[in-house]
Amino acid sequence: MRVYLMISIFALFAFPQHTFAQQNNEYIFQHRILPRFYYENPALLRMMLRKQSAGHILTAFSKDFENGIPVIDESSLSKKPKWEVDSMVIDGVVAYIITPPTPSRSPLCHFIAAVYPVEGDTSKFFVLRNGFYTLEKGFGDDTGYTPLCGWVYSKEGYSHANYGDFNGRSKEKFAKRIVSNSLKIKALEQAGGVTIPNKEKEDN
Repeated sequence: MRVYLMISIFALFAFPQHTFAQQNNEYIFQHRILPRFYYENPALLRMMLRKQSAGHILTAFSKDFENGIPVIDESSLSKKPKWEVDSMVIDGVVAYIITPPTPSRSPLCHFIAAVYPVEGDTSKFFVLRNGFYTLEKGFGDDTGYTPLCGWVYSKEGYSHANYGDFNGRSKEKFAKRIVSNSLKIKALEQAGGVTIPNKEKEDN
């Protein structure tokens, strides 16, 4: 009970009520709730993504996020969820690839990803400042333009980053690209700083 209450309170304080009324719920969940969940409560998000019922939880959570993470009835697990979660271990980190329903418009997502260290590997224990990614439906999606983006956290707050085009819908290719990107930026930061490309400040 405490877990659900905590997330409910987190969501309500992080996102004022007028925001819900002004923006589409799909966008809010994919581009506001999930990235802040990753950066502000990473252990709990990871615990949720590792569950066998992760797809069912996200399916229900996305419809009613103001009330916190839902409790899933085991009888509903026989039904195929609208959201899916896969995990892949690449170069010492885990990429959780989240597949939401097919996006109807830009900038809803084809894929969403959260990057974590392999569990138990304390040498790489971090929540990456650039560890949350979105593969978004582009305005030219039908012609192959699919922007690889993400939400970045810093002292100044949350920013939207654009990492360029991505071709195809391969989860494996997507996972390799985001892990490579995260580790490269982390190495540059450790060497003395890095500029995230095309940052746009969050406006809420």
